[in-house]
Order: sequence, then structure tokens, then C-alpha cells
Amino acid sequence: MAELANTAPSSVVRACQRLGFRGYQEIKIEAAREAPRPPAPGDGSALAVALSGAQEALRGVGATVGGEQIQHAAEVLASAGRVLVLGEGLSGAVALDAAYRLRALGMAVDVPPDPSTAQLAAGCLPPARPVWPSATAAPPVRSSTPPAGPARRAARSSPSPATPVHR
Repeated sequence: MAELANTAPSSVVRACQRLGFRGYQEIKIEAAREAPRPPAPGDGSALAVALSGAQEALRGVGATVGGEQIQHAAEVLASAGRVLVLGEGLSGAVALDAAYRLRALGMAVDVPPDPSTAQLAAGCLPPARPVWPSATAAPPVRSSTPPAGPARRAARSSPSPATPVHR
């Protein structure tokens, strides 16, 4: 939203707060609740409703993410030996769904249930160069907890690896 308005993200948050919301996330959720629902296609069966919802979600992705970003993400995922999917709060369900879909594609996926387990799982990943798809993506966060097991041995022989954290 900030990029579209050519302003700082903090300005968007303050505008949302002036409208009576706690922040941008809350206004997005309320807007989704208030958005008119398209009529159920065809016979209104569960299958027709599910297919319509999936089509609408794909149209939303196409409207918000560029083709080059999707291509880059696909290349990064295809080259990954293991994928660590993290999500907390409202993003937890999205993380579980993403992990399920990546597993269905045959990828090795870990989706830890809590922040402590997530930190342990990130510490066990082999050191690698984090790949950030855009300038607005989260920067690497260095962990103050030493990694366990094989990752500890790898950490001794390389500069402290960054643990990417996405929310």
C-alpha cells in the first residue's frame, strides 16, 4: 500500500490508526469481511464454490505479484534442498497450507509449531546465502542462540549464518 501511495509504510500505519484501526493488518481483514461476495457459480455445490474461491485467489495473486517475482520464487524453491516455512498468528494457517502444498510437490518441508522450535529448525539448516526477492523483504536476522548439531559444526567453519525470518 505504501509503495502504491508513494509514501513510507509508517504513514500507512498512522493513517489506519487515525481511521480507528490498530494498523494496516486490521484494516485489511475488515475490508475482506466487508467486500461483497460474488454469487456462487453454477449449481452452488461445494465443488463449484471451492473452485470459484480458488480462481478468485489466483486472480488476486496475479493482480498483486509480478510474473518475474513468481519466477524468482519458483527458482529459489526449486534449488532448495529443504524449505522452512514460518508463520505466526494469522499467518500460521497460511504457513501450514503453503507447507502442505510444497510437500505435495515433493519438497522437503518443515513447518515448526512455535517460535522456539522454529529457531532450532533454522539453526539446523545448512549455511547458505539468503535470497531476498525484493528490497522490501525482511533482512537477515542474526540469531543469538548457537545452532545445534550439524549446524553448530558448520557455524564454526563459516561466518555467523543469517537466519531469514519472514512474518
